[in-house]
Amino acid sequence: MEAWSRILRARRGDTDRSGPPDRNDEYMLYQLLVGSWPAEPTDTYGERLKAAMVKSIREAKVRSTWSAPNLEYENALLSFIDDALDPERSRAFLSMFLPFQKRIAVLGIQNSLVQTAFKLTAPGVPDIYQGSELWDLSLVDPDNRRPVDFSKCRESDSIKLKVIVELLALRRRDPELFSDGDYEPLSVEGPQSERVCAFARNFDDRCIVVAGSLFPAGGSDWADTVVKPPAKNCPEVWKNALTGEPVDGLNAQSLFAQLPVAVLTFEV
Repeated sequence: MEAWSRILRARRGDTDRSGPPDRNDEYMLYQLLVGSWPAEPTDTYGERLKAAMVKSIREAKVRSTWSAPNLEYENALLSFIDDALDPERSRAFLSMFLPFQKRIAVLGIQNSLVQTAFKLTAPGVPDIYQGSELWDLSLVDPDNRRPVDFSKCRESDSIKLKVIVELLALRRRDPELFSDGDYEPLSVEGPQSERVCAFARNFDDRCIVVAGSLFPAGGSDWADTVVKPPAKNCPEVWKNALTGEPVDGLNAQSLFAQLPVAVLTFEV
């Protein structure tokens, strides 16, 4: 962040970095950029970003407020954002920012898949906010209240949507397992045990095992990390409901070979 700030402020003649935005607001801007940068930037992104920043600083009531807007500060902030998003003026900034953002986006995708699978298999009723079946890069309201693009959802081949479809189908095939089934946390052994969360759902003679990899920045070397099987209803061979492939054993290397999460069933 320090390097990004130096580059952007140098272009504005603010070499001593004393001009607006202040350090807190500038840091928040970088957080929003990293978390919401679209795969395909649109003409509206800059306006959405500026609206989110103005809302945030007014509600913080430090530099501006809703009742008494500090337009001088706000306009300086909006100008800073325009400069940051200008592909010509900010070429040096973007050349440094975009590779970092791409790496964070990949890690975010992995986390999102794990959270989605946990939400759809843990006890309780899963709530899927309309439009979040795909990657949702919305900012604060009213940005997150934009109409859902249902055509885009129907045409999408997003892996997140595939995970949702497969797990909703699994819930539909065995509703009692999810409505009345027991929840059994599973132990994990091995050098990467702290990076795996696993549990089983049991009902009568049926069982599923759910395992997700945590902290994706830690890499994919799972060494001898193994999920201990559930106490009952444990077959020798499972089927991964998300990939359709059989899984022999519960070692993390096999579980996470294709996706950062696995949902295992008896079906082979």
